Amino acid sequence: MAQPSKYSIPPDSASDDRNPGESMAPRYDADEADPFGWALIGNYIGFVIRAPGRHKALAGFVFGSVMALAIVLFLVMPIRYRVQAVVLAQRTQMSTLPNPGASREWDVPTRGARETVIRRENLVALAKQLDLPERYLQTRSPIVRAKDWVYHLMTGEARDPNVLLEDLVDALQSRLVLFPGPEGATITISLDWSNRELAFDVVQATLQTFLEQRRVAEIETVGEAIAIFQGHDERVLQMIAVTVEQVERKERALRLSTTPRRAPTMRPRATDDQELTRLETRLATRRRALEELEALRQARLAEMQAQLVQQQAVYAPSHPILLGTTSAIATLSRPSPQTLALRAETQELEAEVARRGGRTRDAGPFPAAVENDLADTSLRILQMEDPRLETERRQLEDLLRQHSGLLQRIDSARLEMDTAQAAFKYRYAVITPPQLPKGPLKPYAILYLVGGLLGGMAMAFFAATTADLRGGRVLERWQVEKGLKLPILGEFNR
Repeated sequence: MAQPSKYSIPPDSASDDRNPGESMAPRYDADEADPFGWALIGNYIGFVIRAPGRHKALAGFVFGSVMALAIVLFLVMPIRYRVQAVVLAQRTQMSTLPNPGASREWDVPTRGARETVIRRENLVALAKQLDLPERYLQTRSPIVRAKDWVYHLMTGEARDPNVLLEDLVDALQSRLVLFPGPEGATITISLDWSNRELAFDVVQATLQTFLEQRRVAEIETVGEAIAIFQGHDERVLQMIAVTVEQVERKERALRLSTTPRRAPTMRPRATDDQELTRLETRLATRRRALEELEALRQARLAEMQAQLVQQQAVYAPSHPILLGTTSAIATLSRPSPQTLALRAETQELEAEVARRGGRTRDAGPFPAAVENDLADTSLRILQMEDPRLETERRQLEDLLRQHSGLLQRIDSARLEMDTAQAAFKYRYAVITPPQLPKGPLKPYAILYLVGGLLGGMAMAFFAATTADLRGGRVLERWQVEKGLKLPILGEFNR
């Protein structure tokens, strides 16, 4: 027998003009009373709000489950930290080259900073230098460890170290950011990573890479100019030697001089040996750049060691600032990938120059004694007044003028290199060094707590409402009025 509803329906009070089969109850149409349906919307909202009260156990279980899930996710999901460093990059007006705008790429110090540093080969070298794959495996979040364990359980194979290295390099390429500040006055290096120590070491190594590459670029730029000038000067000196030898032969033929024929000072190099001059100058430039990088590293290391002494008197041993400085000193104590690559390139150049029979140490195209003898002979020829040697004298005079001009340019370029190296520490200054972050990038604890609260409440309302709808029972008076279109005159408790 069906249970009686708690709602009472008024007795028939119909008029006599109704059809016999028609209900005698008065009609009630809620749509006519509320044409916009605001009351119905309020009824639905109230139904959902009151649903957890009708299913307290179910709503409490769902709410507690969602809160527990939020806490578990907070404990196992990776948490990201952000490490930043800011470098002040200033333009410099010091230049001694004839056309500084065409040969000084550091006039715009922030140009191409990201493309220069975040090249794939640089990131691969940086990952190997920091032992990034091994350290990543040791500092993975629990959820990542679980994923790798499931992968190993299903395939029976561990992660390939080469694939892991490529994945980490891809992650660095997308997360490591270098962007210039307003008007290119600063360069900010930023990285978001799941381990703060790793993030700090990566930013510290990237900062060192940027400074070293800028320093090498400056030296190489001027070094290439010196190589070009020296190549032209060597050809001019060879032409001077040939001209002097021709004049001496002509003097002996005309019986103007009884000086015995000297051994040839130096023959012009073959065409393919002109490359040797460039290799020799490039070798000298690489050696100087290597010395500068080592000096830069030692200077930074001394600076960080001095900071460590000051910080040890202020901070506790476990303070993030002190830990960051200690980690930076450990990173600077090892040669950087740029230093190792430059050292390997220098060794290759030494081997190539030695194979071609060139000079592996800085020297002029002629031995000093031979060059002095050549200068004395040239001066003697220029002082001769015999008209039959006028053509040779003019040719020799023009070659000596070219030689003098090239020497001036070489001296200017070398002065430019010295000036650039002296001004480097003023052109690039680290105004915000990287530091170990004190906290995560976002307030993850609050986010997970708020998310668990809101999500638990929403799921509790949803579960209770679903249980009411699946029960198919009439629970509130508005359901009767809407379904039967009959007004409710009163309620009683059973």
